[in-house]
Amino acid sequence: MDRKGLEVAKFLLDWHYLLTEPPLDGSITEIYFCFVCSVYSKGKDKVSWLQFMKYLRIIAKLCDENTLVCVPKNALYQHYEDPFRCFDRITYINRLSLALLLRASSNLNYTFPSPPSSSGNSKSRSISPMNTDPNCSTSTNDDTSHFKVLDEIEFEYKRKPLSDLSNVEIPSTKSERLSYLLKLIDGEKPNVSDNDVYPIKIVTNKKLVPKDINDTYTLTTRSNRLEQLDYLLNTPCSSHDLQRERAKLRTPRHTFYDCCEDNDHASLLATMTSFDKNTSYCKLNEDKLKRLLYENGPSSNLNKEKLHQRYVQLQKCVETKLHFIPIIQAQTDFKLGDCSYLDTCHKMSSCRYIHYGQLMPLKKKEAENDEMYKIYENIRISDFTRGESVCAYLKPELPAQWINCDLMKIDFDVFGNDYGIVIADPSWTIHMNLNYSSLKDDELLSLRMDKLQKEGLFLLWVTGRTIETGREFLSSWGYKVTNQITWIKTSQLIRTISTGRTGHWLNHSKEHLLVGMKGDNIKWLNKGIDSQILISSTRETSRKPDEIYGIVERMCSPGVRKLEIFGRQHNTRSGWLTVGNQLDGVHLVETSLRERTVARNQAKVLGRRFQSNLEKPAYTPNPEKGAEFKKHLEAIEHHAQGSSSNWKKVSALIAGPAILLTAVNTWFVEKEHAEHRAHNKHLSDDEWPVPKYPYLNVRRVDFFWGDGDKTLFWNPDCNRHIR
Repeated sequence: MDRKGLEVAKFLLDWHYLLTEPPLDGSITEIYFCFVCSVYSKGKDKVSWLQFMKYLRIIAKLCDENTLVCVPKNALYQHYEDPFRCFDRITYINRLSLALLLRASSNLNYTFPSPPSSSGNSKSRSISPMNTDPNCSTSTNDDTSHFKVLDEIEFEYKRKPLSDLSNVEIPSTKSERLSYLLKLIDGEKPNVSDNDVYPIKIVTNKKLVPKDINDTYTLTTRSNRLEQLDYLLNTPCSSHDLQRERAKLRTPRHTFYDCCEDNDHASLLATMTSFDKNTSYCKLNEDKLKRLLYENGPSSNLNKEKLHQRYVQLQKCVETKLHFIPIIQAQTDFKLGDCSYLDTCHKMSSCRYIHYGQLMPLKKKEAENDEMYKIYENIRISDFTRGESVCAYLKPELPAQWINCDLMKIDFDVFGNDYGIVIADPSWTIHMNLNYSSLKDDELLSLRMDKLQKEGLFLLWVTGRTIETGREFLSSWGYKVTNQITWIKTSQLIRTISTGRTGHWLNHSKEHLLVGMKGDNIKWLNKGIDSQILISSTRETSRKPDEIYGIVERMCSPGVRKLEIFGRQHNTRSGWLTVGNQLDGVHLVETSLRERTVARNQAKVLGRRFQSNLEKPAYTPNPEKGAEFKKHLEAIEHHAQGSSSNWKKVSALIAGPAILLTAVNTWFVEKEHAEHRAHNKHLSDDEWPVPKYPYLNVRRVDFFWGDGDKTLFWNPDCNRHIR
């Protein structure tokens, strides 16, 4: 093949991924014009349309039929003197065949039979691999005539046998042949070190640096670099594989129970079980089952033997499989079918639909002690310790901790700022009647979530309405939303939910968990372990699946601190701190956290309702709260002024007896108070007031209604503490 033919082949090889895609769509005419406009067509003797078609035909015959797949199949053998009349297309270009053709072009000989002369004699002419144009040996300069003659003749190509090459060894095995084939395609392997991970030869020619963005030639010739970059971007890091394998060794496997599909078993067990409405589980009366087995023992009677085998199969099934027992009540109507809410129905005691209770297997396949010991050994002995502390296994995991507090009033500095993982499940306002209080969007935004972390992940549960609001909140708190976990809800019968409790237009059967990240390079973060889709059954109202804790714990190392906000008692978990207003008291183990909490409680106790004689306020005034208090006070005064003249509307016949009764009762009450105070010794003038206590529940001015806590009417003893 001559120089121009090699240029055509090189052009097809370099631009194969663009020639067959839009906007060219493999149009032979468009491919020709792209070739003419490119720098592949060098020199003054540019390739004509007929020569271009001729070279395409030569390439197709030199390689194989599938090198250039055209529509129609004989497109390369059609005669189009005008390129604008050609509407044929190339749909596929075999890159391997073109690479082999270019690599081995120096080892090819082409023999073209001469066109038959008028005397009937024919001569053959040989073209060397790097010879000039084959048509140059003919007697005419008309490209069209040469093209027609070339179409009428047949030409063959012959590869020199490898045995003729003194410096090439003949491959004998499949692996050697494969190596030789790859050598023809890629050339000699570069000398690289053992640490080099690049499978493609690195191009270091400075001349290949593109001059500008329109320098398509240098960009194309740098295809090796582009392939190398594509390989690096598409190859997953080995650390991700190691992190996944480490998570498999350290995660305990929970048993998956098969569900019994025999309806007879469910009907039989319905008479032997009791249903617990609080847990939606059934408890089997094993004594009743054993009594049935004893009464229906083995027998020679065929019917009794079948009945005995039936109970034996039932006993084996109860031990290994999960059963859904129908709950039959007095108002149950079988014609209505299953309840759409199932175990989450709020009116199960009066619902007429069918409900079910779960009967767990009697022999639960829980993790044995040796399996837990094996998991501990996998944590203790680990060759891959990226992202972990030096002696993480020596530090025991902290037990569950929780604080019952009002998050709208507590200072977030009490919790600290060294948490790696934070989960928040706020009670968003969804305009529905709920059995718990909800927060407005501006109230949630006012919380200082930005104080909890220096770097780490913040996971925020959002509803369908608040997805974009949650993204804005995370951004305002200093986080970048990097991912989103979707919880697909399933019913008690492990089916997708068809009737959700939320959604104004469509029933919501999924919830979203936004994942925000603070920090650029978090070394302890494990990536690519779990999927972002979570499928789990629903339970109580607003309760999230426990599987989310496993996903979060696998994303971080064991020593990372974890915090859950707006949690409830069922959310408490080992290694986590849970805070919220639906917890049972306070339970803390960490010394620093306990000291901060105790200091907060002491400050709260010392802050009395009334202050004594401070010259200035003990706190910085808040203009917003002051304006709100002033507005509330004005409303009270306005109400008092409006109701001050109500006594004028009451007649004297009613007001007189009422005042008399009130005065008599007040006299008796004050008399009892005076007798009670007479038995107590008063503080002397030297003992009171005590100067070292700045906060005393003392009035400097005598009010008619007294202190409000000690007496009903004014008396001089209410302003002096009694021992």
